[in-house]
Amino acid sequence: MKILVVIFLFLQDQPKWIEKINESPLTVGLIILAVVSLIAVIIKKEKSSTENKDWVNKSPKKKQLLEFEESINAFLEKMNNPSIGYWYGIVQQRGEGQALMADASSAVKEDDYNYWAEGHLEEYLLRINSEDEDMRLDKEAFLLRIKVFSEIIDGLEEVIRKAEELELNITKEMASDYHAAVASKLGAEMGLNEIN
Repeated sequence: MKILVVIFLFLQDQPKWIEKINESPLTVGLIILAVVSLIAVIIKKEKSSTENKDWVNKSPKKKQLLEFEESINAFLEKMNNPSIGYWYGIVQQRGEGQALMADASSAVKEDDYNYWAEGHLEEYLLRINSEDEDMRLDKEAFLLRIKVFSEIIDGLEEVIRKAEELELNITKEMASDYHAAVASKLGAEMGLNEIN
């Protein structure tokens, strides 16, 4: 709610910023639309957060849910580290893609790590032999991938163990991220073997 007060106070001081946009009705309309959209998003997020807290507080497994939330938050904090965040983003994208493909086909499963790793290897083979220095992958590039994908796997395994310990389930997205991270690490190991 505090953010709404700040936005309201900002809008009250409108003459200074209105002058800067040359009083174009279209621009003013777009700014007002953007501000209204921002307010709607903030209200929706606050409502969603409150509803989620209400659900947790009313749950018979409140203690387990709060403990699991701490585990997830610790994992996400690790993933926000600049040295790993980029790679976790790649894992999430791969996880989403793998999940969609596995859902669309009965021929491949998300946990068919060799299948997905071979797909990554195909990309890596092109990059190993690339004439473009920025695209080329060398031993250090593969070692870095193996290291960060291992860290992501370790972090996800901690969350999975905590869920099992508390007799809770992980989300489908977390499972997809785990499968993608394992396949990504395997693909990087295959790529390293190609250049060794």
